Amino acid sequence: MIDGFDREKCRRRNRLVSARGKVEGAPIRFLGSYSAPASVFVSQAGDLPSTDDDAMAAINARLPDGASLLSRHQVYIHYLEAASNALIPDRHAFFATSTLVNIATGGQAGVAFMNSHRTGSISTPGEFPFGKTFAGRYEAYQDESGSVVERAVLGMYMLCGIKPNGDSGPTTDHLEEMINGGSLFDVSVGLLAGENGRVLCDVCGGDYRSCDHIAGTTREMTEEQQTAQRLRGVGSGKATYTIDDYDLSEVSGVYDGAVPGAGFAKGLSLLGQLTDDELEQFRQAFHELLGDEPTLANSAESGRTGRSGAGKTQVPDTGPGENKQMKNILVRALTGFGLGRMARAVEGSSSEEPEEMAAIMARQVDAEVSQRAAENPLLSALESYAIRTTADLDRVMAAKQLGDQYLIDLRADACAEATRAYGDLGLTISAAVADLPAATVKTMREAWRAEADAKFGTSKDGPAKRQTAPTGAVAVDVVEAGKGDKRPWERLNSEQQEIGRRMGATTAETQDAFARNYLANKEAT
Repeated sequence: MIDGFDREKCRRRNRLVSARGKVEGAPIRFLGSYSAPASVFVSQAGDLPSTDDDAMAAINARLPDGASLLSRHQVYIHYLEAASNALIPDRHAFFATSTLVNIATGGQAGVAFMNSHRTGSISTPGEFPFGKTFAGRYEAYQDESGSVVERAVLGMYMLCGIKPNGDSGPTTDHLEEMINGGSLFDVSVGLLAGENGRVLCDVCGGDYRSCDHIAGTTREMTEEQQTAQRLRGVGSGKATYTIDDYDLSEVSGVYDGAVPGAGFAKGLSLLGQLTDDELEQFRQAFHELLGDEPTLANSAESGRTGRSGAGKTQVPDTGPGENKQMKNILVRALTGFGLGRMARAVEGSSSEEPEEMAAIMARQVDAEVSQRAAENPLLSALESYAIRTTADLDRVMAAKQLGDQYLIDLRADACAEATRAYGDLGLTISAAVADLPAATVKTMREAWRAEADAKFGTSKDGPAKRQTAPTGAVAVDVVEAGKGDKRPWERLNSEQQEIGRRMGATTAETQDAFARNYLANKEAT
């Protein structure tokens, strides 16, 4: 046992985290070694190594680039059954297939192996992990009774002789001794809702956080609903909930199993609405988390409604308890709306005053808006061009309209100059300017203008003169006499041909026309 290990302190931490609904979890146990069940597989996804060599290959494949490869004597390797589709009896919850697959997928990708879900919060610093998962596998198979058993199995490793959190915490050697000695046997997977996660009531099928049922009790349940629960494997017939499509965030070694969020947190926040029978059911369902709470009955007495509360005078509680109840309800509502960051900000506050909680939410909104604006590529681009208001945008759009009109006029002008220089072929040669940027169009326009001015001795403002093939070919025909049967295009060097292609000379006809004009201008010069 580690010096200073306090079981009661660990239990209190589990209770605190459960009440805050920080994380959904379920208890898991270490396996001596992995072996596939001797049953018929119905479905499976993911892989687990069959040998230590395969395990080391998977571990080394997940190391950072440039890191030295690890050898077997440098690591501790363990396998664990992370979750299954069986009822979690002391948590009154089930895992959906989607969550089991997500756990295996997360384990395959690699998540941290932590100590007691100490991932940190606004008011509490996190700890460094002790290890990391390197493999994950989802399995569905038939057991001896013919029932389909689903489970997710993970592979985890720790570096030998590491003290991740200094002298204040255990070493990986300590944890290895405790695992092998059987004193550390409870492990919990930490799950987060992500984008699609839901907590579904198994009684009514609705959102568990907003329905009338409370896990571990028969509150608002009919006899038929209790019978239906027994038929699905809940012997007591009490309410349960299903964690659907949650993602794996980390795996933790803990004292006393899971740290469930929704089941315990909902019941704790509604104690004042439970009857005496329901209150006792809730105490029995979550006794490990509740412990011996002398104030449980007293805290539930104020404002109780329902069958056993009928006829009692409801005394408004204006003390700190009311604000605490308000804070719990607010955190639960924010979580239900998917505002996880805001919920964590409120629950992490030491104050329970409504004004302070409102100020916290306002600051969180400002912080999230600023963060999302900074991460949005469109908003970042607008900021880089000093566009911060609608007036700035109107100014830029007005300038854009002027620029668009300039480009339209520039392209029309370039086509006109090409027609001056090449006659009827000008439209074909200048067709490419419709898709070219302004700078390129301007360069081509100036080239065609210079060529037309040199050819006809006029400017663009002078009388329009059309060039015909015979007129423009006189000089070049004289030059070409005695030069063999080469095409005019073939008399150009590669740079001159490239200029012609940029001007739209892509067919033999347009290429020869360009070459004759080019050579004629060259001779005239």
